[in-house]
Amino acid sequence: ELQQRLSDHGRQASAYKPIQDVIERNGKYFDPNTGKKGADGRVITPAQAIDYLFNVQQSMDQAPVETVMNIIDRYGIRDK
Repeated sequence: ELQQRLSDHGRQASAYKPIQDVIERNGKYFDPNTGKKGADGRVITPAQAIDYLFNVQQSMDQAPVETVMNIIDRYGIRDK
């Protein structure tokens, strides 16, 4: 039973390893001193960042033009 649980944990860890690699490569976004701040003024967490990106993807799938325009406005580049 212990061997089975260890094996299951190993499979789970290896499944999430690529995600961890991406998070580590983008660690500057989660750094308390330099990271991107959320609406509450705290640095965003990796989970919040992933959730945000999936929400943007859903918006792109449902309303691509409106989503792109929202991004353009968020970054203040409509005039460019």
